Amino acid sequence: MSHFAPPYPRPQGRGILRGGVNLFNSVQMNKEIKTLLKKIVTYTKKKNLHLYLVGGFLRDYFLKIPNNDIDFVTSADAEKFGQLLAKKIKASFVRLDEKNKIYRVVWPASPVGGGKNKKVYNLDFSQMQGQNIKEDLSRRDFTINALALPIVNLSTYLPRR
Repeated sequence: MSHFAPPYPRPQGRGILRGGVNLFNSVQMNKEIKTLLKKIVTYTKKKNLHLYLVGGFLRDYFLKIPNNDIDFVTSADAEKFGQLLAKKIKASFVRLDEKNKIYRVVWPASPVGGGKNKKVYNLDFSQMQGQNIKEDLSRRDFTINALALPIVNLSTYLPRR
């Protein structure tokens, strides 16, 4: 049985997943991450940007492992995108690695159990390396990190009102 046998999507080309990934109806994805991803999808569509979910978050999704760290790659200006998104979702913006153009948005979700402790989600945005996502994925260190899902694919699953 293949790792990508149904209900998992089959990669097209170099790890670009197409079809069959319904993250918003996923049982293993918590409500805060669904809400956060919906905000990012809406914002990305509004700005008409190319953004990809990549690496460990997708791996963990398929393995049903909780993960509060979400990595993205964009062909847009990653720093500007991260700053604007942080402002939009009332989060903090951190420059992780200016040389490699990697930035983090730290988003605190609502307090757990009504207490003072909040879950924190780290959203890392990196500038696409190469001419396209395939070139970017080919430079990654592990095959499992060479997975990408265009964020616009997620918008297919946004609930209609």
